[in-house]
Amino acid sequence: MNSYSCYVSISCALIAIALVLILLSIPYLTNKVRNKIVINRVYFFDKIPAYFFVKIETNDALVAGNPVDITVTTTNIDRTRIRSIQLTFDGANRYFPNFTKLSPPESSEQLEEYFKELEKELDKMREEIGANILILHNDTERIWTSFSGTIRNVVYGAGGTFDIGITLTEATGKVIGYEMGDRNFAIKNAVNVSPPEVLFQLENSNVMRGLAYIGTAIPFIIAGLEALMEIFKRYVFA
Repeated sequence: MNSYSCYVSISCALIAIALVLILLSIPYLTNKVRNKIVINRVYFFDKIPAYFFVKIETNDALVAGNPVDITVTTTNIDRTRIRSIQLTFDGANRYFPNFTKLSPPESSEQLEEYFKELEKELDKMREEIGANILILHNDTERIWTSFSGTIRNVVYGAGGTFDIGITLTEATGKVIGYEMGDRNFAIKNAVNVSPPEVLFQLENSNVMRGLAYIGTAIPFIIAGLEALMEIFKRYVFA
């Protein structure tokens, strides 16, 4: 191989390495890199009684502002006693009322607009008020059966330790438990959520890793450009 071909090969190799490192940095710089984590917990609730198996899936960490998917299943429960189970994930409430800001109508035109805005607010309430509520359905039609369900994109607004409220509909139709005001119907301290600063730290860590790739690529770019300059000096401008 002559000197010209050697310089070209070296230059192309160095620049190619630099480009690969730059491409590797992009997902980190844009925070597209996510590590899926799964947290499994088992809780016993003596008022049914039954075990609740809780699986929490999310990216990077269980942290405020980071959406999580939660799957829950129970051991067998007597359906002659319990018809349905509702879980409320305390701390993941999303609804905040805005209807109190609506001005009272003073004309028929304002009345029509008022009802339009009120309907929008009711739609929002219907959508968001249940964002932290999971209805467990019986898995079989047998008398003794497990209950299960999944809720997605649950977002905790702040860090802390939160309960999972349990509301039961008995076979008689009577509703008891958490949503009826009895806070003893809950799995206490079930979910431990890190503060939002942890998510910022993870994102900053990704950016720093991306910058590290860029920093590693720079010497290869410089060396590749120097090899190109040598080609021009020796074989183009000579």
